[in-house]
Amino acid sequence: MNPTAPAASLPNASLRERLEWLMLFRVVVASLLLGSAVVANLDDPAGFSDPTYVAVAAIIIVTYLGTIGLALWLRRAAQLDLLVPVQILGDAFLATALVLMTGGIESIFTFLFFFTIFTGATLRGRQGALFTATIAALSYLVIFVIQFSSFGSVPTLFFADATASQQLPFDNVVVHVAAFYAVGFGAGYLAERIGQVGSELERRQLDIRQLRALNDNIVRSLSAGLVTLDLDGRVSFFNPAAAELTGITEEAARFQPLATLLPELATLLAEATRDATLPDGRIEGSLSHPSGDNRVIGLSVALLRDVRGLPNGYVLTFQDLTALKSMEVEVQRRDHLAAIGKLSAAIAHEIRNPLASISGCVELLAKRTPEGAEDRQLTDIVVREVDRLNGLVEEFLEYARPIQVSRRRFSLNELVAEVVQMATLDARVSEGVIIELMHHASGELVLDSDPQRIRQVLVNLVRNGCQAMERGGRLRVTTSRMAFGAGGSPYVAVQVDDTGPGLTEEVRQNLFEPFFTTKQSGTGLGLATSYRIVSELGGVLLADNAPGGGARFVLMMPLVSSSDLPVEVAPVASERVRGAVRAAAISTASHPVHASALPTRS
Repeated sequence: MNPTAPAASLPNASLRERLEWLMLFRVVVASLLLGSAVVANLDDPAGFSDPTYVAVAAIIIVTYLGTIGLALWLRRAAQLDLLVPVQILGDAFLATALVLMTGGIESIFTFLFFFTIFTGATLRGRQGALFTATIAALSYLVIFVIQFSSFGSVPTLFFADATASQQLPFDNVVVHVAAFYAVGFGAGYLAERIGQVGSELERRQLDIRQLRALNDNIVRSLSAGLVTLDLDGRVSFFNPAAAELTGITEEAARFQPLATLLPELATLLAEATRDATLPDGRIEGSLSHPSGDNRVIGLSVALLRDVRGLPNGYVLTFQDLTALKSMEVEVQRRDHLAAIGKLSAAIAHEIRNPLASISGCVELLAKRTPEGAEDRQLTDIVVREVDRLNGLVEEFLEYARPIQVSRRRFSLNELVAEVVQMATLDARVSEGVIIELMHHASGELVLDSDPQRIRQVLVNLVRNGCQAMERGGRLRVTTSRMAFGAGGSPYVAVQVDDTGPGLTEEVRQNLFEPFFTTKQSGTGLGLATSYRIVSELGGVLLADNAPGGGARFVLMMPLVSSSDLPVEVAPVASERVRGAVRAAAISTASHPVHASALPTRS
């Protein structure tokens, strides 16, 4: 039995708490004993001067001082293993001294040894109880030996003088020693059982706290909005994802009626719970955000039950389906474009051969017709229209055939400058239009893409912008570096702003559809082809109205290799962040790093 051995099942925090309670119990017992001694001597004028009373009072005072010292030690000590045996041995010594001074083995304070045994059991379980029982038995034997070893030589301060004829009370000693060990075994067993129950309770409480923390972390980490309602329709829980989707904080939402807080969500809930039934799937609807965006959400509803299994509310989970819906629209658009492309290729191949025959025959007739004759004019018209039809067929084939990509690293700054310079010097493109080029990013913008395809897209955007300003105007081409997408990936943006009439909602919705055009002589394949090229290269092409009037086209390409991007990055992002690009587009009032106004031909 070693009471100094650390108890593995008893952490320092619990051991410290037990030591504090035992010190408090010792002070209470000492106070009761002192009070009892005072009360017992009130009727005896000489009682307070009695040596026995003085000795008892001295022991009690020593108990106070020792407790104070142990308390100071307990406050400063980090390791409590040494304090435990000091506490046990100190209690045994004080009990022995008090019993010795108040009648020996006949003392009424013999019960203090049992308190000492309970102390050992409380601090060290069964080992501590048996160790303390052994100390109590040895102390009791020491008291017996002191009391009966020298008959009449022991001071009467401690007990009455023993006579030679007095019979030694061995049975008393045996009973007390047996009682000490019996109490030790019982107290040790009970202490271990209580310790096991306490440890199990602490583990259960810890498990409950961990489960609560895990549940709270899971709920708060959900990407879907989670809202719980009571039976009166008041919000009882509102997770961070719900706050982000709705723009309402958790504090503002709690205990508020859902019909007042989010009427659109309340309407979907009423539809889901109609006829006292819950839907098996998801209900879709719209949800307005304080920022002005109108989001498509999918709502799922489940009953919330209490511990008895009775319904006491609802659990609403909803997700933002805006990007998913945009992806579905984009997939439909691509399927539509693929079907049109196949049809265009078939028609083109069927038309080109007859056109070649018609063109050859008409040119032969033209050679046989004199200059200035009416028939010669008609043949010239036929040849011109055949050439126009042949050009239209070429555009069909360009749109329908698979795009061949040849990637290499190139400077976007130089490519944009070349396109702008070429458009400026072409009177058919830039007549009456002032073209400006502005660079908002310092350093070269290097892309890993197909420069010829990018040139084709930029030429088309610049030409369309100039043609939109029939009475002249200003075309501004701006380059910049920006973060784009959910991960904030680095992109380069080329923005083309004109001062024309702008885009109507119908035009904006159908702008990249094939064969859609607002020009009298247009084919409607230029922007559709550009959009397809940009998508194949992993970029984004957006169209909207500029804040100051006119149309705005934004071409965004990743500064990293576009092969590292998912296939659906461009179409998903183009729909989801249209409003964000509109707000974050390059402002013409900002301070450019470099700007140049190129001369125009009038």
